[in-house]
Amino acid sequence: MRKIGRAGGIVVSDGRLERNLNTVESLTQIAKRQGWALQSIVLSAVVAPASASDMRLLRLPADRPTVYAVTRLRMLGDAPLSVETNHLPAYLFPGFLNRDLSMSFYGLFQQEYKIRPQRVDETLDYAPACDAAARRLHVPAGAPTLRINRVAYDQQGRPCERATDVYDAARIRFTMHHSGFVRLSASQR
Repeated sequence: MRKIGRAGGIVVSDGRLERNLNTVESLTQIAKRQGWALQSIVLSAVVAPASASDMRLLRLPADRPTVYAVTRLRMLGDAPLSVETNHLPAYLFPGFLNRDLSMSFYGLFQQEYKIRPQRVDETLDYAPACDAAARRLHVPAGAPTLRINRVAYDQQGRPCERATDVYDAARIRFTMHHSGFVRLSASQR
């Protein structure tokens, strides 16, 4: 695939979205910067009782044991990229299910609730596509997928999102950038 680059040059792409694991930004922002149109199709959106994991990871108060459980299919161009399942503390986001859930959640958090994710803890691993994910991603059951489990924290250090993203491994590339160099002493070499 060829695209016109930001500075007027031609960018050659292999059709994969590149996601940096060192940043806290929405998938919408990442795709836009790379010249992609990202769409979100809401598959389900409900108020649900928090699971034990939700209670622990989202640090939900005992008197507020509910989450918004939202599952979306993320489309890159005209093809499925990922299935994203979010659990959001309902008390932090009143009326969230009445918002346009096809938009960037991080954008909604900031615009509507003045909540800005500052830090995320993410775990990336491989998972063969289960039947449901395979149907949604248009891949064979058992096809390689990459799964991210994430907890995002706002500017006050509160957990504001627990999510699992399952990506078609052929549509995404993950990168990390490190700065600084640690010099080892002679005794450490």
